[in-house]
Amino acid sequence: MKRLILTSTGFDNKDIEKKFLELVGLPSEEIKVIFVPTAAITEEQKEIIPLCKKDLLNAGVSEENIIAYDLDRIITAEEISNWGLLIYQ
Repeated sequence: MKRLILTSTGFDNKDIEKKFLELVGLPSEEIKVIFVPTAAITEEQKEIIPLCKKDLLNAGVSEENIIAYDLDRIITAEEISNWGLLIYQ
């Protein structure tokens, strides 16, 4: 079964952070995330990206395990297969 968490406020609600970690089912330092900022088109919207990354860091995800996908570049299936989680904003 695939699992999905949708949130418009990141992990401001700590219950969402807790559920996220529970659903992933890995120690937080082993979680690998590709952050896809599809809604962050304008410069103002792009300012949100570091805040979302901060939520993941505060949840214990290692910084080296978080990448932001550059929408101006094609990502390969091989690249995606090395990461366990996609987060769309």
